Amino acid sequence: MCGDSFCHGGVLAETHYELDSRCLARMGRIVERMAKRKPKSQPTWTDVKTKLVEFDRAALLGLIQSLYAAHKENQTFLHARFGLAEDVLAPHKKTIDRWLWPDVLRRQDTSVSPAKRAISDY
Repeated sequence: MCGDSFCHGGVLAETHYELDSRCLARMGRIVERMAKRKPKSQPTWTDVKTKLVEFDRAALLGLIQSLYAAHKENQTFLHARFGLAEDVLAPHKKTIDRWLWPDVLRRQDTSVSPAKRAISDY
């Protein structure tokens, strides 16, 4: 006897065959429902915003501090956002100048892709 009270709803069956057939039928329905479920998509800004609403001031400052320490681009972004740097565009301008107007005396090549990357990075 199967003895699975969850599968059979706590009802005892007369024969082992009856238990197995009910068990298989229920498992089939569960598998069908699972197959119909759509996989969860990638998180969106709405998902992030929902979590941020739960943060207090100290937690938000800690999060921003972690992002600031994690990468140089985050530091540059925050400096520009809050007007803390004199010329945030200077490194990007330098890269663009180097690749679009190379120094021919130093035998530098021209290349548009690094210049485009500098623009998109900003």
